[in-house]
Amino acid sequence: MANGGYPVGKYTKVAVHPIQGGDGTLSGGTGTLSDIGVFSCGDFDSGDRPKVDKYYNLSGDKDGSFYEFPRWKCVASGKTSDFKES
Repeated sequence: MANGGYPVGKYTKVAVHPIQGGDGTLSGGTGTLSDIGVFSCGDFDSGDRPKVDKYYNLSGDKDGSFYEFPRWKCVASGKTSDFKES
């Protein structure tokens, strides 16, 4: 388990929603939660990538269970972006 008690590993059906609107929306993506508490996910379109230091609600499926990651901060933005629990 990573920080916050979330299971480490690969996620499917990943969704990312900007809390205050703007860029960085994703649905049907894939992601991985590392043991140091970084959630990396994508693939984001080049015109709709998250903004570093902005907050997002994430969700995804791991082994048939649905998890929500409320208010995670973007720490790296690209086709694959990284988020940390705030």
